[in-house]
Amino acid sequence: MPLRWDRQTIGCVDLHSAIPRPWCPGDLAAATVLARVVAGHLATDATLRKRQQLTEQLENALASRVVIEQAKGIIAAEGAVTVDEAFDRLRRHARRHRTSVHEVAAAVVEGHLHLTPASPPRAPD
Repeated sequence: MPLRWDRQTIGCVDLHSAIPRPWCPGDLAAATVLARVVAGHLATDATLRKRQQLTEQLENALASRVVIEQAKGIIAAEGAVTVDEAFDRLRRHARRHRTSVHEVAAAVVEGHLHLTPASPPRAPD
């Protein structure tokens, strides 16, 4: 018995009997209802999994963005630069070290990394 949802076959239900016998119309009707219920549950489960995955991805993106914004603020304040320049520094550092902007931002926020430019060397007096 095929499991169909949205004009697609997504599985099947096998019918078994303890003894060989033909399936009567009532048996087939009950199996058809069972197949529709199972298909509905499978489709609902798939939809819920997709929504949960999307929710997790959005939560991770938001959390990552928060860390990046915090790092931009720290760099801007420490280096007396705009937040756009602070982001450019994050991005350049990430590219140079082949890591993600989020990882660089986390290191800045945790105080392990400072992306302010070094003071220029002083001219001799």
